Amino acid sequence: MNHTLAYNIAVVDDDPMMLSMMQLMLEDLGNTKVKTYKTGEDFLDDFEMFEPQLLVVDYHLDSEKKDAMTGSDVIDKLHNKGIQLPVIVASSQRDMEIAIKLLKYQVVDYIEKTNHFVVRLEKSVLEVLKVIELNQMKVGTEVYLKKDSNHLLKTVAAFVVGGLLILLSQLLF
Repeated sequence: MNHTLAYNIAVVDDDPMMLSMMQLMLEDLGNTKVKTYKTGEDFLDDFEMFEPQLLVVDYHLDSEKKDAMTGSDVIDKLHNKGIQLPVIVASSQRDMEIAIKLLKYQVVDYIEKTNHFVVRLEKSVLEVLKVIELNQMKVGTEVYLKKDSNHLLKTVAAFVVGGLLILLSQLLF
């Protein structure tokens, strides 16, 4: 990945091997800081400190704690706080009902944990990071143009005032 910006990616999964595998893959993309969490509760507690730009979350997070939040619960909490964050949901089960339910949260991808999981996850993450980078470039360009247009307005105003002063001086003398 040839991105110039660094990206914070949070990964929430209750399977330590999956967490480790996803962390290694995401760090290998370059310019990424990956932080892993075993529970949605841990992620939400640390959210403001880490400020992720992308969340990869397992749907079922209850292998160690049966009453743990689901991935959907985590996304719901973010939305209730007004936080808009690209989310990729991973699941070991093919469940179209869950996938459709998650569409209301604007989840960018729902990936089944199969043999091709790593390839699909990498592709999806790269696409999301590209969109984030383009949005940041757009915002930066808008700020530059706004600043530049303010400078242009001041220059035009100074030119007009200067021209009026010259015209007045010619009329008076």
